[in-house]
Amino acid sequence: MFGPPGAHAHDERGLIFRATEAIFDEAEQLAKDKRPGLVCKVSFCELYLDQIRDLAPPAGKKQYPGPNLELAEDANGNVTVKGLRQVEVSSLETVHALIRGGLALRQTASTALNDVSSRSHTIFTLNVSRVDDGRAGRLDLVDLAGSENLKKSESEGDRAKEAKHINSSLTALGKVILALSASPAGASGETSDASHPAGVHVPYRDSKLTRLLKNSLSGNSFTVLMCAVNPAGEHHDECISSLQFAHRCSHVQTQPKVNYEAVDPAEQQQRIVKLSNELAGLKGQLESIHAHYQKELEAAAADPEYARQLGPVERSDAETDSDYEQDTPHRRFSGGGGGRVR
Repeated sequence: MFGPPGAHAHDERGLIFRATEAIFDEAEQLAKDKRPGLVCKVSFCELYLDQIRDLAPPAGKKQYPGPNLELAEDANGNVTVKGLRQVEVSSLETVHALIRGGLALRQTASTALNDVSSRSHTIFTLNVSRVDDGRAGRLDLVDLAGSENLKKSESEGDRAKEAKHINSSLTALGKVILALSASPAGASGETSDASHPAGVHVPYRDSKLTRLLKNSLSGNSFTVLMCAVNPAGEHHDECISSLQFAHRCSHVQTQPKVNYEAVDPAEQQQRIVKLSNELAGLKGQLESIHAHYQKELEAAAADPEYARQLGPVERSDAETDSDYEQDTPHRRFSGGGGGRVR
């Protein structure tokens, strides 16, 4: 997701850097075309020992780990993190600086299997809205810590405690995916509400991880899962388990739709009035310009000097137009030179 630890080469950058680059390339193109641009806001958090921590605190390390943030759910079933900082960004450099700052705060540790083992799940969210029409989108880039075999990792003490929380949350995620993919209703995307296949209980509330991922799994999203597997023989069982999980995920179908930002009614009315006034002004300008040139054409047509100033082509066209208006519908055009069928 983030690329190799300490990687600085451009071709080694992770998916999260490439995705944000693509979005800001689009924003730059809109600016070049002089079209209304994008408003981008980002947040970055981790789930560590079942606690949600902000990885983009205003004062960096001085405020980390900060309070354990709580989850909230609105009337539509959308899950949000209360108190999670949303940072408005206007440049790719700012986004990448926030990502690197968050990675420096993320919980990692050394185990027998990995010198820099992730001890938490992270969720980087980029909210994008169009200034012109209010369309809005959200990109969640989730880096899940891998399941851990305690015997192989030789984890003890805090490392063992972290591994148990990681494995427990991944098990809960597996149950959610199983419920979403198990029935024809779940596979077809038919739902009795925004987040549950008809007649199937989906255990989102079994863990904070599944609640955090509910928005990405519940229907209104394009969701992509990538699994990292190890070709070494001693990791055969873990690889098979990961691939089986990926296979179940492939049977979950979502129903994405275009999102629009909720607008305050008073603000919306002000915008309507403003646009109506602009439209009325443009119509007035167009009518004024039309009247001006109409008068000039009428004055020119009434001037005898106008006909003498016409060239042979313009005069021929004018005479043909006049003849055509006086002719009958059954007029025949003789062959040869310059006759025009209208």
